[in-house]
Amino acid sequence: MKQVWQGHHITYEDGRKHPPAEWIVDVTKGEHFLITQLQRFKSLSEGAKAAILYELSRMQTRKTKEDK
Repeated sequence: MKQVWQGHHITYEDGRKHPPAEWIVDVTKGEHFLITQLQRFKSLSEGAKAAILYELSRMQTRKTKEDK
């Protein structure tokens, strides 16, 4: 199956997220879904943060659409 890439706003030009500058990164459709779900949480427990950071530290970085 072909990988679908999307742009994800980390910050917005209007300052909705800080700093007030636009920052868009390329992510896969599935990654975009997960990031969006995570952003819906207003807070996380220390345990959740530790578990998420641990899993992220173990994962390899995949090539972006430009790297292929």
